Amino acid sequence: TETVEVVAINLGDAPAQAPQLDLHLSAKPRDVTVTAPDGWACTRTLRLPGFGLRCTAPSLDVESSATVTLTVAVPGSPPPAITGFLTVESTVGSATPDPVPGNNRDRYRTINFVQP
Repeated sequence: TETVEVVAINLGDAPAQAPQLDLHLSAKPRDVTVTAPDGWACTRTLRLPGFGLRCTAPSLDVESSATVTLTVAVPGSPPPAITGFLTVESTVGSATPDPVPGNNRDRYRTINFVQP
């Protein structure tokens, strides 16, 4: 398994109303466990290929952050394994206008897995 932490930070000058954090895994993992901060709710979304997740909250204060942790059982763990990679991409947004929307998307981490 691999653990990935994705952090949403409000760098704006106003509280973010109805913030959402969308995550996309490029391949469907064997299993995913999601841990979100108090007040945040996460639901699986249809995102093909792979796996999608949307986490939402009522608000996110200025200079505050929210960390969503994914514990991912990558394809092939436990064996039989396959060879490849899993990319985690994230996008954040809110109902509050963002003065700098260019920093709302990131390719977070690539998890490499190999056949034993």
